[in-house]
Amino acid sequence: MPTLLEITDELLHLLDQLEAAETLDEETARLVDAYLLDVEQALEDKIDRYVALMRELELRAKARREEAERLLARARRDEERLAFLRERLIAALRRLERMKLETRRYRVSVYQSGQPPVELRVPVEALPDELVRIERKPNLRAIRQALEEGRIGEDIAVLGERKWTLRIS
Repeated sequence: MPTLLEITDELLHLLDQLEAAETLDEETARLVDAYLLDVEQALEDKIDRYVALMRELELRAKARREEAERLLARARRDEERLAFLRERLIAALRRLERMKLETRRYRVSVYQSGQPPVELRVPVEALPDELVRIERKPNLRAIRQALEEGRIGEDIAVLGERKWTLRIS
């Protein structure tokens, strides 16, 4: 069975031959019709299999994404339990004033690490500018509109080529 690209090339070659022909008679029409019927059936079969493969990958990706979300939820629950147990152990060792402890398999130390956390007592809007990080991000919707209206030139931005998409039903 020819590949999808081979079928496409054959159809384009046939189109070139038809456009180059000076006259088209009944015999040429019958040959072309038979050829097209054969190629069209091969093309439909090939595309049908191709789309079936796409559907398989789509369903597999969906199932794997759902499984990943399920596993991620379980990992979050495990992390919550780990944090709970860690806090309980820290509290117990601090109450016992045992900042270091060695067991048969582990060495455990309780200590304060890093910088003390900052706790804001006012809304971010109330902070002076030197205490706020401001991010500049392009407003692509506004830029697109300004380009379409001619308010900015191509030295600032250009509209790219729209992507082609495929709808399968």
